Formats: sequence, structure tokens, C-alpha cells
Amino acid sequence: MIAVRSSAVRSLLALAAVSVLASCSKVNDMHDATMDMKDQTKKMGQTTEDMSDTTKRMEETTCKMYTALRQGNSKQSRDNDMHEIKDAEDINEKLELAAKYMQGFEYQVWATSCASVTPRDISIDQAATELLTGIQPYTKDRSKVNATKQSSNYATLYALAATLHRTNALQDAYLAGTKYKSLRPMDILLEGLRLNQAKNRGEIAESELPAWARTVGKYTSDTQFILRLRANFLMAYGYAIADSDDFGNTPNTMEKLWRLATTKFFSKKWTPNLDRRDPTEIAERITASLVLAKETRDALVSLGIDPMVDETVMKIWKNADFSRLDLAGMEKGKGDDPARAKAIKNLISARDLLLAHGAGGSW
Repeated sequence: MIAVRSSAVRSLLALAAVSVLASCSKVNDMHDATMDMKDQTKKMGQTTEDMSDTTKRMEETTCKMYTALRQGNSKQSRDNDMHEIKDAEDINEKLELAAKYMQGFEYQVWATSCASVTPRDISIDQAATELLTGIQPYTKDRSKVNATKQSSNYATLYALAATLHRTNALQDAYLAGTKYKSLRPMDILLEGLRLNQAKNRGEIAESELPAWARTVGKYTSDTQFILRLRANFLMAYGYAIADSDDFGNTPNTMEKLWRLATTKFFSKKWTPNLDRRDPTEIAERITASLVLAKETRDALVSLGIDPMVDETVMKIWKNADFSRLDLAGMEKGKGDDPARAKAIKNLISARDLLLAHGAGGSW
């Protein structure tokens, strides 16, 4: 009986030993599997890193190819635009072509994904250089910044100056969520003047000056000229639209010269022809012109630069008589009359701000 029990115990011990050995084997297998997984994960991580590097190199190569292709095409397009601006006879056609020209600068379609290929400052510098050297063939006397000169060259300059605020919608889209701000061509010129002045006063080192600010500083006379011309022409353009007939036809040369002469020497009053003008046209073509003119003039004054305001055009706006317009009747009217009354009131406010003493410039 004792022998049987001993045999049973030995059998149990043998089974236990086998079980322990099996368990140890499984543990070893699990450890080996874990190590294999670790190695595989490491290899996958390396593969992912290699793929990331490859993708980055592909993106950079694509950026280089795309940038080179786009720069060539856009430069050719801008050159064509400049020729068309010069050849166009109508000022409105010149303005549309000039807006297209401004929107075509490379910095306007720059994206952070290609920053390693072409830094944004380089694109901005290219735009500043092209613009400021491009206007020189049309500039014969930088002291003449009045807005009523009748010549093809000045009409080209007027169009370029008047559209310095135009931006490409892609600029906002590409810069959304980044540290970069959208810039108008005018912003580049004004900020370049400011930074150059700070450098000249010793407030910042020349090494801290971006290349485009040095370019603006190098062409200070041209920069001031185009900005002065802008402020004066926008006032004159607003007048031309306000004085056009019911069909939008602006005064011809002889009528315009007569108006300028009588305004300058006899202070003749005139009434803007706005009774039947579309409210949007009043806001976007007349009021906006005066607002932009004042903005440019004030910016020059803030930099200590004489805006050289065209006194004749200022007098024209000073002598604009809005009292003959029945604004009260428009406000009570039907259709777009109330909107027209509101647009005219906004125009009057913009005119008054333009004329206000202390708003910038001597006139």
C-alpha cells in the first residue's frame, strides 16, 4: 500500500516537473517573440524615418522644379503685363493690367513648404527690385507728382501707383496658420523706408536689415515718388468717377482742364453726379479711392516724408458741393435709394477726413 502511494507521488512529481519545464519553455518563447517584435518595431521606425527623409527630398525636388518653372512663367507674364499697361490707352484698362501685374509677384504665391528652396525675404526682395527699377524708364522728373499730367508714361505710372494695395488671394490661403503676414506691395515699400530710416539712425544694425529693405533704401527716391504719386492720383481718380455722367463716361480732356482751371483760380463749386450712381460703385470706386489716398499720405507723413499733396485736386474735393443731393429723400425712397444715400454719406465723411487739417501733408 505504501509502495503504491510512493509510486503515485513520484508520478505527480514527474508531471509537475514536466509542467514547470513546459512553462519555462513558454516564457522563453514569449521573451524571444518580444525581442523579435522589438527588433521589428525598430526596423519599422527606421523604415518610417527613411521614408520621411525620402518624402522630404521629393518635396524639396518638386519645390525646386515648380519654383523654377513658375518663376520663369510668372516673370514672362509680368513683362507682358508691363508692355500691355504701357500700350493700353484707357486708364481703367491700365489699372486692371497693373493689378494683375502686382498680384503676379512671386512672394504673393509663396508657401512655407518651399521655404528651404526660396526664403520669403528673397521673393520679397525680387518684387521690390523689379518694381522700383521697372518704373524708372517712365520717370523723367521725380519732383512732378501732380495727378493731372497728360502723357502715356504718367498714365502708366498712375496705374502702377494706384494698384500698390492689390494682393493675390493665394497669399492669404498659403500663409493661413503660419507666422507670416500678408503683405501688399505698398507695405513692402513703406516698411522698407521705415527700416532703412532706423538703420540710418543707428537703431538697428545693417546686418539685421532684410535684403528687401536695403533695396527700398537704395531706391528711396523712386519709392517716395511712386507713393506720392499714388496718394495724388487716387484723389484725382475718385474725382473723375464722381464727375462722370450717368453712363459712367468721365470728363474729356478739355472739360477736365476747364474744371481744373476754374477750380484753381476761381474756386468754382461742383456737384458730384451721384443721383443715379450704383451704391457699390460709389463705395468701391470713389470712397475707396479717397480712403486709400489718405492712408498713403498719412503713412508718408508718419515717416517724416513730405507727401507733396496736389493742391489743385485737393481744392476740387474741397469745392465738391453735396448739398444739392437730396439725401433725406433718398433715405425714404425705394429700391437702392437708401443704400445710395448711405454710400454718399460715407463718401462725404471720407472727403472730410481727407481735407482735415492735421491728417497729413501741407496743402
